Amino acid sequence: MALTAEQLARLPQALQDNYNRTRLDLVEIDGEKFSSYSTFTYYEAKTYVKSPIRSQTGAMGNLNSYATFVTPRLKISFNYMDIDVYRRLIQLINSKNEFTVTCYDVESDTRVTNKMYFSPNDYPEIYQQKLKVLGLLNYEIELVGTNNDLDYVSLTYNANTTDTVAQMPTSREIPKNTNVVIGNGLTPTRSGYEFVKWGTSADGSTFNYLNCEEYLIYKNTTLYAIWRASV
Repeated sequence: MALTAEQLARLPQALQDNYNRTRLDLVEIDGEKFSSYSTFTYYEAKTYVKSPIRSQTGAMGNLNSYATFVTPRLKISFNYMDIDVYRRLIQLINSKNEFTVTCYDVESDTRVTNKMYFSPNDYPEIYQQKLKVLGLLNYEIELVGTNNDLDYVSLTYNANTTDTVAQMPTSREIPKNTNVVIGNGLTPTRSGYEFVKWGTSADGSTFNYLNCEEYLIYKNTTLYAIWRASV
């Protein structure tokens, strides 16, 4: 189960940093967040392009000459899944075939992002009370990597001034349809002004982003620093 902000704040800073880096309790599928699962397993499965052949003696000669590749695999198990979460998941599954998935990888000890597809799932075990469906029991989903390249979009930070600005976040390329913490943990500073927020227009009249908050980025985005004169 995901930690609340209050629960996280009570942890030692080292544990907070580790939690924010790994997010073991969160899987993101095209930016949709899924948590409250009982277990999840992610690994990269080694596969032979052509199955090795044994000789009549049973030996597998020249095994190291066989071409191989690795395919990401992810399995998520829920002891209980709320019916609204299930319906949101099924709507997502039926919307298309390939998805951008972000989760924790124990081997690299970091969050990784891959293109994946859903394996066919079994019939759901419905949990109901008084003829009202509340959720599912013992539900499991599995995703398999397509090994296709990720689509990237640009996230560009604009200081929106010719003045000197310190602690400006670095613009970068990010996988499309992933959640990103805006500002990279930095708050811009400018003499005589206070930083207010990020805007998708220079005058701040269109959609605005709060610094250090998480947002789904699905297209090339330029964020302009919005300033307010210091009192």
